[in-house]
Amino acid sequence: MHANREEANDNLKYLQTLAKWFKNLNEMDNFGDLPTLFKPIVHTILLIWKNSDHYNKPMRLVVIIRMICNAIISQAVKFVSGSDAIFGCLEDDEFGRAVETLKTTLRVCGAFKAIYFDFKDMAANECPQNPWAVTPAAIFVRLNGFMERCMDMLEMCNTYNNFNKLEKMVEGTGQNGGLGGTKGGPLTETVRDIFFSFKKASEKLKTAGYDLLDITVDSFDDDYAVHALIPLRCFFYLCH
Repeated sequence: MHANREEANDNLKYLQTLAKWFKNLNEMDNFGDLPTLFKPIVHTILLIWKNSDHYNKPMRLVVIIRMICNAIISQAVKFVSGSDAIFGCLEDDEFGRAVETLKTTLRVCGAFKAIYFDFKDMAANECPQNPWAVTPAAIFVRLNGFMERCMDMLEMCNTYNNFNKLEKMVEGTGQNGGLGGTKGGPLTETVRDIFFSFKKASEKLKTAGYDLLDITVDSFDDDYAVHALIPLRCFFYLCH
Protein backbone atom coordinates (compact mmCIF):
# COMPACT_ATOMS: atom_id res chain seq x y z
CA MET A 1 0.00 0.00 0.00
CA HIS A 2 2.82 2.39 0.93
CA ALA A 3 4.65 1.55 -2.30
CA ASN A 4 1.56 2.30 -4.39
CA ARG A 5 1.07 5.64 -2.65
CA GLU A 6 4.71 6.52 -3.19
CA GLU A 7 4.46 5.66 -6.90
CA ALA A 8 1.27 7.71 -7.31
CA ASN A 9 2.83 10.75 -5.62
CA ASP A 10 5.97 10.42 -7.73
CA ASN A 11 3.95 10.19 -10.95
CA LEU A 12 1.83 13.18 -9.96
CA LYS A 13 4.93 15.25 -9.26
CA TYR A 14 6.37 14.61 -12.69
CA LEU A 15 3.15 14.69 -14.70
CA GLN A 16 2.26 18.11 -13.27
CA THR A 17 5.08 19.49 -15.43
CA LEU A 18 2.98 18.58 -18.48
CA ALA A 19 -0.22 20.23 -17.25
CA LYS A 20 0.26 23.63 -18.93
CA TRP A 21 1.35 22.03 -22.20
CA PHE A 22 -1.66 19.73 -22.30
CA LYS A 23 -3.93 22.68 -21.50
CA ASN A 24 -2.49 24.60 -24.45
CA LEU A 25 -2.74 21.53 -26.67
CA ASN A 26 -6.45 21.18 -25.96
CA GLU A 27 -7.31 24.88 -26.04
CA MET A 28 -5.11 26.44 -28.75
CA ASP A 29 -7.33 28.28 -31.24
CA ASN A 30 -4.92 28.33 -34.19
CA PHE A 31 -4.63 24.72 -35.30
CA GLY A 32 -1.74 25.50 -37.65
CA ASP A 33 0.36 26.64 -34.67
CA LEU A 34 -0.09 23.36 -32.79
CA PRO A 35 3.37 22.03 -33.82
CA THR A 36 5.02 24.73 -31.68
CA LEU A 37 3.87 22.72 -28.65
CA PHE A 38 5.10 19.31 -29.79
CA LYS A 39 8.81 19.69 -29.07
CA PRO A 40 8.44 21.01 -25.49
CA ILE A 41 5.81 18.36 -24.72
CA VAL A 42 7.87 15.42 -25.96
CA HIS A 43 11.04 16.88 -24.44
CA THR A 44 9.29 17.03 -21.07
CA ILE A 45 8.19 13.41 -21.49
CA LEU A 46 11.81 12.43 -22.13
CA LEU A 47 12.95 14.28 -18.99
CA ILE A 48 10.27 12.48 -16.97
CA TRP A 49 11.42 9.17 -18.49
CA LYS A 50 15.01 9.87 -17.45
CA ASN A 51 14.30 11.09 -13.91
CA SER A 52 11.19 9.32 -12.67
CA ASP A 53 11.52 6.07 -10.76
CA HIS A 54 8.14 4.84 -11.98
CA TYR A 55 6.93 6.69 -15.11
CA ASN A 56 9.55 5.16 -17.39
CA LYS A 57 7.89 1.96 -18.57
CA PRO A 58 6.81 1.25 -22.18
CA MET A 59 3.12 1.05 -21.31
CA ARG A 60 3.26 4.47 -19.64
CA LEU A 61 4.77 5.92 -22.80
CA VAL A 62 2.11 4.30 -24.99
CA VAL A 63 -0.69 5.75 -22.86
CA ILE A 64 0.64 9.31 -22.77
CA ILE A 65 1.49 9.48 -26.49
CA ARG A 66 -1.95 8.11 -27.35
CA MET A 67 -3.48 10.84 -25.20
CA ILE A 68 -1.58 13.45 -27.18
CA CYS A 69 -2.67 11.87 -30.47
CA ASN A 70 -6.30 11.94 -29.33
CA ALA A 71 -5.99 15.62 -28.43
CA ILE A 72 -4.49 16.38 -31.86
CA ILE A 73 -7.30 14.49 -33.60
CA SER A 74 -9.92 16.39 -31.57
CA GLN A 75 -8.34 19.70 -32.53
CA ALA A 76 -8.09 18.60 -36.17
CA VAL A 77 -11.77 17.64 -36.31
CA LYS A 78 -12.70 21.10 -35.00
CA PHE A 79 -10.37 22.73 -37.53
CA VAL A 80 -11.80 20.87 -40.52
CA SER A 81 -15.38 21.20 -39.19
CA GLY A 82 -16.30 17.76 -40.53
CA SER A 83 -16.79 16.36 -44.01
CA ASP A 84 -19.86 18.57 -44.55
CA ALA A 85 -17.55 21.59 -44.51
CA ILE A 86 -15.31 19.95 -47.11
CA PHE A 87 -18.29 19.23 -49.38
CA GLY A 88 -19.48 22.79 -48.80
CA CYS A 89 -16.17 24.16 -50.08
CA LEU A 90 -16.33 21.94 -53.16
CA GLU A 91 -19.89 22.95 -53.97
CA ASP A 92 -18.98 26.64 -53.58
CA ASP A 93 -16.05 26.22 -56.01
CA GLU A 94 -13.58 26.66 -53.14
CA PHE A 95 -11.55 23.62 -54.09
CA GLY A 96 -8.30 25.26 -52.96
CA ARG A 97 -9.67 25.97 -49.50
CA ALA A 98 -10.77 22.36 -49.01
CA VAL A 99 -7.41 21.03 -50.15
CA GLU A 100 -5.44 23.47 -48.02
CA THR A 101 -7.48 22.56 -44.93
CA LEU A 102 -6.75 18.86 -45.38
CA LYS A 103 -3.07 19.46 -46.19
CA THR A 104 -2.67 21.59 -43.06
CA THR A 105 -4.28 18.82 -41.01
CA LEU A 106 -1.88 16.23 -42.45
CA ARG A 107 1.09 18.54 -41.91
CA VAL A 108 0.26 19.07 -38.23
CA CYS A 109 -0.32 15.36 -37.58
CA GLY A 110 2.87 14.45 -39.43
CA ALA A 111 4.83 17.05 -37.45
CA PHE A 112 3.98 15.33 -34.18
CA LYS A 113 5.10 11.95 -35.47
CA ALA A 114 8.38 13.46 -36.70
CA ILE A 115 9.06 15.07 -33.31
CA TYR A 116 8.30 11.79 -31.53
CA PHE A 117 10.80 9.88 -33.67
CA ASP A 118 13.46 12.56 -33.11
CA PHE A 119 13.12 12.13 -29.35
CA LYS A 120 12.91 8.36 -29.65
CA ASP A 121 16.41 8.47 -31.19
CA MET A 122 17.49 10.84 -28.42
CA ALA A 123 16.16 8.45 -25.78
CA ALA A 124 18.14 5.60 -27.37
CA ASN A 125 21.34 7.67 -27.05
CA GLU A 126 20.71 9.11 -23.59
CA CYS A 127 19.00 6.08 -22.01
CA PRO A 128 20.66 3.07 -23.69
CA GLN A 129 19.55 0.79 -20.86
CA ASN A 130 15.93 1.94 -21.16
CA PRO A 131 15.14 3.23 -24.68
CA TRP A 132 11.66 3.94 -26.02
CA ALA A 133 11.25 0.34 -27.13
CA VAL A 134 7.61 0.46 -28.16
CA THR A 135 6.04 -0.37 -31.52
CA PRO A 136 5.10 2.84 -33.38
CA ALA A 137 1.95 1.16 -34.71
CA ALA A 138 0.73 0.68 -31.14
CA ILE A 139 1.25 4.35 -30.35
CA PHE A 140 -0.03 5.90 -33.56
CA VAL A 141 -2.87 3.54 -34.43
CA ARG A 142 -5.59 6.23 -34.19
CA LEU A 143 -3.47 9.07 -35.58
CA ASN A 144 -2.43 6.94 -38.56
CA GLY A 145 -6.07 6.00 -39.14
CA PHE A 146 -7.11 9.65 -39.04
CA MET A 147 -4.32 10.67 -41.43
CA GLU A 148 -5.34 7.93 -43.86
CA ARG A 149 -8.91 9.21 -43.71
CA CYS A 150 -7.72 12.74 -44.48
CA MET A 151 -5.70 11.44 -47.43
CA ASP A 152 -8.80 9.66 -48.74
CA MET A 153 -10.74 12.91 -48.44
CA LEU A 154 -7.93 14.77 -50.22
CA GLU A 155 -8.06 12.25 -53.05
CA MET A 156 -11.83 12.71 -53.22
CA CYS A 157 -11.37 16.50 -53.46
CA ASN A 158 -8.93 16.14 -56.34
CA THR A 159 -11.31 13.74 -58.07
CA TYR A 160 -14.19 16.17 -57.57
CA ASN A 161 -12.12 18.96 -59.10
CA ASN A 162 -11.12 16.81 -62.10
CA PHE A 163 -14.72 15.86 -62.78
CA ASN A 164 -15.81 19.48 -62.54
CA LYS A 165 -13.23 20.27 -65.23
CA LEU A 166 -14.70 17.44 -67.28
CA GLU A 167 -18.16 18.94 -66.92
CA LYS A 168 -16.98 22.28 -68.28
CA MET A 169 -15.09 20.59 -71.09
CA VAL A 170 -18.07 18.46 -72.11
CA GLU A 171 -20.78 21.08 -71.76
CA GLY A 172 -18.87 23.95 -73.32
CA THR A 173 -20.98 26.83 -74.57
CA GLY A 174 -23.58 26.95 -77.27
CA GLN A 175 -23.01 24.74 -80.30
CA ASN A 176 -19.31 24.35 -79.52
CA GLY A 177 -19.96 22.16 -76.49
CA GLY A 178 -18.53 18.66 -76.29
CA LEU A 179 -15.36 17.04 -77.55
CA GLY A 180 -14.07 17.45 -81.08
CA GLY A 181 -12.88 14.91 -83.64
CA THR A 182 -14.61 12.14 -85.55
CA LYS A 183 -15.39 10.30 -82.34
CA GLY A 184 -16.30 13.45 -80.45
CA GLY A 185 -19.99 12.63 -80.07
CA PRO A 186 -19.67 9.15 -78.53
CA LEU A 187 -16.73 10.26 -76.41
CA THR A 188 -18.67 13.23 -75.13
CA GLU A 189 -21.52 10.95 -74.11
CA THR A 190 -19.08 8.58 -72.34
CA VAL A 191 -17.49 11.45 -70.42
CA ARG A 192 -20.93 12.83 -69.56
CA ASP A 193 -22.08 9.43 -68.26
CA ILE A 194 -18.98 9.06 -66.09
CA PHE A 195 -19.41 12.59 -64.81
CA PHE A 196 -23.03 12.05 -63.77
CA SER A 197 -22.08 8.72 -62.17
CA PHE A 198 -19.52 10.56 -60.11
CA LYS A 199 -22.01 13.27 -59.13
CA LYS A 200 -24.39 10.58 -57.89
CA ALA A 201 -21.59 8.80 -56.05
CA SER A 202 -20.34 11.96 -54.33
CA GLU A 203 -23.89 12.79 -53.25
CA LYS A 204 -24.19 9.35 -51.66
CA LEU A 205 -20.95 9.93 -49.78
CA LYS A 206 -22.17 13.34 -48.66
CA THR A 207 -25.42 11.87 -47.34
CA ALA A 208 -23.87 8.74 -45.84
CA GLY A 209 -25.26 9.71 -42.43
CA TYR A 210 -21.94 10.16 -40.62
CA ASP A 211 -18.93 12.42 -40.62
CA LEU A 212 -16.49 10.92 -43.12
CA LEU A 213 -13.61 11.97 -40.83
CA ASP A 214 -14.97 9.90 -37.94
CA ILE A 215 -12.48 7.01 -37.78
CA THR A 216 -14.75 5.02 -35.48
CA VAL A 217 -17.12 4.40 -38.41
CA ASP A 218 -16.09 1.08 -39.96
CA SER A 219 -18.31 1.36 -43.02
CA PHE A 220 -16.25 4.22 -44.51
CA ASP A 221 -13.84 1.96 -46.41
CA ASP A 222 -16.68 0.18 -48.19
CA ASP A 223 -18.58 3.41 -48.88
CA TYR A 224 -15.46 5.13 -50.18
CA ALA A 225 -14.53 2.19 -52.43
CA VAL A 226 -17.98 2.10 -54.00
CA HIS A 227 -18.72 5.81 -54.27
CA ALA A 228 -15.29 7.35 -54.87
CA LEU A 229 -12.72 4.85 -56.12
CA ILE A 230 -14.86 3.29 -58.85
CA PRO A 231 -15.63 6.65 -60.58
CA LEU A 232 -11.96 7.60 -60.15
CA ARG A 233 -10.83 4.44 -61.92
CA CYS A 234 -13.30 5.16 -64.72
CA PHE A 235 -11.78 8.60 -65.08
CA PHE A 236 -8.23 7.25 -65.32
CA TYR A 237 -9.36 4.57 -67.79
CA LEU A 238 -10.90 7.26 -69.96
CA CYS A 239 -7.75 9.38 -69.83
CA HIS A 240 -5.50 6.51 -70.81
